[in-house]
Amino acid sequence: MSSTPFPSGRVLVIDDDHLACESVCAYLEDSGFEVLSAHSGRAGLDAVPEFKPHAVICDLRMPDLDGLEVIQQLLLTSPELPVIVLSGAGGIPDVIAALRLGACDYLVKPIVDLVNLELAIIKALDRREAGAESGQLALEAEHAELASHLGCLADNAQASRQIRIQLLPPPEDRISGLKFEHRLWSGPDYSGDFLDYFAIDARHSGFYMADMRHCASDHALTAMTLKSQFNALLRRLRDHGDDTVRQPELVLAELNQEVERMGLGRQLRLAYVVLVHDHSEIRYANAGYFPGPVLISNGDTIRAVSTLEESGLPLGAMTWARYASATCPLPRYFQLMMLSSGFFGAFDGESPAEKLRELVFHCEKNAIDLDAMSGLLSRSKSSDAAMLLVSRA
Repeated sequence: MSSTPFPSGRVLVIDDDHLACESVCAYLEDSGFEVLSAHSGRAGLDAVPEFKPHAVICDLRMPDLDGLEVIQQLLLTSPELPVIVLSGAGGIPDVIAALRLGACDYLVKPIVDLVNLELAIIKALDRREAGAESGQLALEAEHAELASHLGCLADNAQASRQIRIQLLPPPEDRISGLKFEHRLWSGPDYSGDFLDYFAIDARHSGFYMADMRHCASDHALTAMTLKSQFNALLRRLRDHGDDTVRQPELVLAELNQEVERMGLGRQLRLAYVVLVHDHSEIRYANAGYFPGPVLISNGDTIRAVSTLEESGLPLGAMTWARYASATCPLPRYFQLMMLSSGFFGAFDGESPAEKLRELVFHCEKNAIDLDAMSGLLSRSKSSDAAMLLVSRA
């Protein structure tokens, strides 16, 4: 019997392991929940319209329809529905994928103490009831719990590396007619860079690149925090109409508070760019990331290169830090590139400003793509670099 406050609510448990499923259901019923079990992903989805659950517990490994497909379909039709995933100890990639889709928590099977599951449900229901008014407090609790989960994984270098790799976006993607692609070159300890790109809504997409080399915390925790924070911003837009995610200066201000609160260090450098498709422009803000975005205009005879260098303090440096955003029009055909400082070893200049001028000159005279920049990197002494490229041709 549970020692937590007597809860209530409808919980749907989806697990093809009949014994484990019935054990969980019996415990939750004794704890005061109304519970319905489903022994396949398809049966679980079919039960949702009539049962109308307040929370869902879903195993990730099922034969007919795996947990990731179930989560994707659930959150497509009921984006506010809290989903807690269950995974075996070796299922780190699936857990990361589930969190990326919008799952709110996970537990490792077998669950030794079912009180932990009950507490996860109660927290999920509390966050749902809190809604937009106390969304930041709920987010802080979610991140604190995330940190405790990842703390154990961070002690394992291989697990930490696997987490960071799984959090990256697809190497190539198309969003609203734009081509997004990236590549990371890394040494044996994996790159200190992290990046992501995503659709915001029908009119906007976004991307960011972060330099985590000077962060005090494990890079996996920092990357997961960034991923979780941006996912939360996207959910706030989707569920409550909060458009913070479309305003880069406000995003950096929130990230600055979160980085300091979680003790991730005082030198997390990040640039965030929002592309406004119908106005053909970008809005961007920079928290100390160097070099900033490079815009290449590809005309019939003109190849103009400009660097967008609006910059503020690194995230976590000062609580009171404020960030400004800037706007830049996009030409009809363009490439928008972000590089890590690892590329600068390929240039001869003594100062960062001199190396940046050499980079601009290189972009004016040479075709820019991932393979070509890989060749440039071979002239550098660094084995740790990242590149993100957005293009419309």
